[in-house]
Amino acid sequence: MIKILIVDDKPENLYLLEAILDTNGFKTIPAKNGAEALELMRESIPDLIIADILMPVMDGFTLCRECKKDEILKKIPFFFYTATYINSKDEEYALGLGADRFILKPQEPDVFLKIIKDFLEEVKIKSIHPKEVNAQPETVVLKQYNEVLIRKIEDKMLQSEKSEKEIRRYAEELEKEIHERKKNEVSLLKSEAYNRLLFNSSPIGLVLCKMDGTFVDVNQAFANIIGRTVEETLKLNYKDITQAKYEAQDAEQVKNIIEKGHYGYYEKEYIHSDGHLVPVLLQGLVLERDGEQFTWSTVEDITERKKAELKLLESQHLFQTLAEVSPVGIFRTSPDGYTTYVNLKWSELSGLMFEEALGDKWLDAVHPDDKEKVLESWRFKTELQKPSQTEYRFLHKDGSVVWVIGNAVPEWNDNELNGYIGTITDITTIKNFEKDLVQAKEKAEESDRLKSAFLANMSHEIRTPMNGILGFSELLKMPGLSGKQQQEYIKIIEKSGARMLNIINDIVEISKIESGLMNVVQSETQINKQTQFIYDFFKPQADDKGIQITMLNGLPADESTIITDREKIYSVLTNLVKNAIKFTFNGSIEFGYNLKANELEFFVKDTGIGIPRDRQKAIFDRFVQADIADSKAFQGAGLGLSISKAFVEMLGGKIWVESEAGNGSVFYFTIPYTTKSVDKNSTNTNILTTEALIEQHGKLKILITDDDEVSQILISLALKSLSKELLKTSNGIDAVEACRKNPDIDLVMMDMKMPGMDGYEATRQIRLFNKNVVIIAQTAFALSGDKEKAIAVGCNDHITKPLNLYSLRKILQKYFGE
Repeated sequence: MIKILIVDDKPENLYLLEAILDTNGFKTIPAKNGAEALELMRESIPDLIIADILMPVMDGFTLCRECKKDEILKKIPFFFYTATYINSKDEEYALGLGADRFILKPQEPDVFLKIIKDFLEEVKIKSIHPKEVNAQPETVVLKQYNEVLIRKIEDKMLQSEKSEKEIRRYAEELEKEIHERKKNEVSLLKSEAYNRLLFNSSPIGLVLCKMDGTFVDVNQAFANIIGRTVEETLKLNYKDITQAKYEAQDAEQVKNIIEKGHYGYYEKEYIHSDGHLVPVLLQGLVLERDGEQFTWSTVEDITERKKAELKLLESQHLFQTLAEVSPVGIFRTSPDGYTTYVNLKWSELSGLMFEEALGDKWLDAVHPDDKEKVLESWRFKTELQKPSQTEYRFLHKDGSVVWVIGNAVPEWNDNELNGYIGTITDITTIKNFEKDLVQAKEKAEESDRLKSAFLANMSHEIRTPMNGILGFSELLKMPGLSGKQQQEYIKIIEKSGARMLNIINDIVEISKIESGLMNVVQSETQINKQTQFIYDFFKPQADDKGIQITMLNGLPADESTIITDREKIYSVLTNLVKNAIKFTFNGSIEFGYNLKANELEFFVKDTGIGIPRDRQKAIFDRFVQADIADSKAFQGAGLGLSISKAFVEMLGGKIWVESEAGNGSVFYFTIPYTTKSVDKNSTNTNILTTEALIEQHGKLKILITDDDEVSQILISLALKSLSKELLKTSNGIDAVEACRKNPDIDLVMMDMKMPGMDGYEATRQIRLFNKNVVIIAQTAFALSGDKEKAIAVGCNDHITKPLNLYSLRKILQKYFGE
């Protein structure tokens, strides 16, 4: 701690300097003159000397000269602090003696402290050396000293004369006052009686006490505080009603009374007559009567106030506890709306620490798009001193957004606004739910629109081939048709049937994908052979439309064999090329693939109608075409691209389109380039003729079980040349009975969905007594798992409807060939 030696012959000046310096962290050493100061300095070297000039025994100038002569003391900075300043020569002389500063009295405490602190900081930073003393002859110095001192003494004399005049004036006024007092002695007696009445009836304790603690006079209020009568109290000493722990505090107050003539408010406890402690608030001053000092004190019982303070603390603690565990953010503000408190949940929701939220800094966390709205609402409500409610967002430093609803209400105390208290509640989930609802509504509306378009399109797609099938079936009944006409009608029926089957296949495929029943079957696939097959298949269609079609293979034949799902690749490429032909009316189509890194990137490029940008994402959705308007929808159910996207993603690739309306399109998709071989069972792809099958096995006894008459006729015609006997049943019960009666049946064509007993149950029962008969399951569902389910109940194989004669012949060769 910095020690400062202060030298002044006037006690009040010393007291003032002590008060200023001690309260600002300095330690003061007082001295009444220069001689006393020199003695103190030799005992303990101070860090700074502040001295008056005119003092008895040794003045300030002499003290400064003596210090600067001493090898140790000359290093101490020296300030003059004087009120007798005549002209600049006084300051020049003081600085010439080696003083560092010359300060005039009086100075504002802040200014005075700044001069000292700035000087000490400068010493610390610049390491200032002791100031050099002017090297002048002693006679010159003494001459200057006498001149300065005479001027100051003359000034003091002038001040003394002025003071004497003031004293004379005061004496005259005092004489008048004494005269007046004599006139009012009777009134004074009355006044004393009145004061005694006030003293005794005062609700606040009043005490006149000697310096040793003996009670001289007390009123009834004080006696009540300690639970005694006035007479009992006057026999006590204040130590009798005070705990020992207050001795040091009381001693400090006695010191203040002696030095300052009064003591300020302070709290302690008195011992009540029944032993409990009474909290009191004291204030007092010193009185002097007949040369003896007394203390005159007021004593206030603050028991109720302490209880209120305790309740307030408990209330504050409860509020703090509730605020910290609250699931909502809590804040408080001053009356002007500046934040003074936030709880942990508020910090969590806003992303700000406590210190970052105070004042109006919390606005820094509000989303930029909401800040103006929040600020305007808050200002408006605080001006009206009304409750407020606002929805807004907090933007966290990591970019995340939290939606909150803020509520605030004013806090009043006897019609005076204390501030505002409010909450913020996290409504992010609600907002996201609302957003999801809006999106769901939009999606539902879009779905409804798509459904309408899809139903209209599907109606068109189904009715068109059905029209060809039914219409030309009727024409075939007309008499007189030539063989050529009949063949033309049959071709139209076949083409319409193929189109109808294609629609059904698409619906079945998308159903498999949606239900998760579509599997990936990997095998060695020669990509170049697939692209060549697709080129050969679609070239006649392109030629018919006058479109040039070209193919580009990115790998030589010996490197184009990869491991993938052959059927899915074929399906995707076929669909993309078919679409390119459908939507291109002139120009060209190019398709193929390139090897990029570890992927094959396929492309199908056309010069067709193109796809608007806002429809390029939607075309991969279910039942969607580039233009879904009923009047413009092209042939097709809008499932091809959705199926293609699902297949590509199942194979580990991706599909996308680059297009511009009116300028053609390029569809791309990728698949992994995997060349590792996989085990596969070799199969005989040479299908035997009917004659060869009969030659190898002989004709078959066949049971056809189907509840559909048309299907029975079709299968009968397909197997007629192979059969020696054909039996027919239309349900499972009859099929089981037929097998019991005819154990020599070679083949059962079993429909799996029939009324009564279905094909699955019928097969189970047949296998109970006939393990050898070949049972071929037929189903129109064509879903993944149908074959496995049929084999599990005892069927040998499985075929889907509509019946494909080539597939049926392969199955028969498998069981009845060599």
